[in-house]
Amino acid sequence: MRSVTSAELLSRLRSAVGAENDTHVKDPELYKVLTSAVADTWDQILSYGIGTEGVKSYSLTAIPGQIEYDLTSLVPDFYRVEQLYVVESDGRKRSLGHINPSEIYCSSAPRQGANLKLYYFPVAPTFSTGTETFDGINGWEEHTIQVAAIYIKAKKEDDTGQFRARKRELEARMQVMANRLQDSPPRVVRRHPGYGVGCRGTRYGRHGYDLGFPYNAGVRSYNLRGANLELYA
Repeated sequence: MRSVTSAELLSRLRSAVGAENDTHVKDPELYKVLTSAVADTWDQILSYGIGTEGVKSYSLTAIPGQIEYDLTSLVPDFYRVEQLYVVESDGRKRSLGHINPSEIYCSSAPRQGANLKLYYFPVAPTFSTGTETFDGINGWEEHTIQVAAIYIKAKKEDDTGQFRARKRELEARMQVMANRLQDSPPRVVRRHPGYGVGCRGTRYGRHGYDLGFPYNAGVRSYNLRGANLELYA
């Protein structure tokens, strides 16, 4: 497994469309096409759940009384949340779930600070100089070549059939790989049947008594609205 440079992708694209010596097709234009194509490939990879090799992390401190955090300034290459954790005082990570929209009304900003660990998928790369890299994970950068070739051939009104067929073949392989990963799902967490979680994270026993919830004043769940991360108690 290795990353490929945008210069290598450019060379492979020129070869695929028979434009190795075509001076009318300039590199800057091809880099723009490849940038669009690699975004398509990255979305395909993530949609099948096979992009975990590209996950990055960021440490965030939740401020008491604050709900919204602008990820565009904190994590400029942020694209999607993979998982969000609260790091407890003993170092253990407590997973945060995505809040149900119906619960937002009865939720409030955390009253205590907390250390969080955000694992996220970055945006697809932008190509312009030839030095940028993309990790195709399992050779999926070939998908990028086919998507870009379809665009170029269609612009010239040439036949795109072979490139579309190869693109479908690669996407089928992605799906097969995703199905293999799903053969070993995460372990199911078993919870005591006598407990439930109510509004504001209050935990109730089988007779309805408030048993207390250790994270009631801390961060209990999150929401993502655009590029704003929202934290709720």
